[in-house]
Amino acid sequence: MTAFLVYPSIVLCAGLPAWAYLASGRPLQAFLLVLAGVGWAVGLYFRRNWTAFPGWLAVYGLTAAGFFLDLRAALLLTGAFFALLAWDLTDFSSRLRLAAPEDRIAGLERRHLFRLILLAAAGSSLSLLALTLKAQFSFEPLAVLIVFGVWGIARMVRGLLQGRDEK
Repeated sequence: MTAFLVYPSIVLCAGLPAWAYLASGRPLQAFLLVLAGVGWAVGLYFRRNWTAFPGWLAVYGLTAAGFFLDLRAALLLTGAFFALLAWDLTDFSSRLRLAAPEDRIAGLERRHLFRLILLAAAGSSLSLLALTLKAQFSFEPLAVLIVFGVWGIARMVRGLLQGRDEK
């Protein structure tokens, strides 16, 4: 199931930002995005899981550049969202190949996909909210929000790592 979802995620993570670049008249960047997606997918087909990180990095780099070029934010944000999904699913499917049959692979996969769906729904909702609200912050409140965001993410990662070590 996980491997089945990886390839459509790769197509969407490279295709949506490429569409934004093409719509703004930048075919070279669109070609680079498509090339990164094709390289990522071909690498996975030949079980070269290391291609996920350069593919993700290329998609994210060009997507971030698209925000600075004032391209369609919805396409860029959705492409970045699918890049994270594809990267996570790539890593998880490679770890599943190492699992023993007594690890109940179907249950592991189902729980991981459920968590991923919850996280994707929360992230999509917050992203949509960020795109629709036009709030202007000065530097100080924005810096405080960034510090609290980093602190919260660090606590979440620490909690996840402690939970994994207890099992």
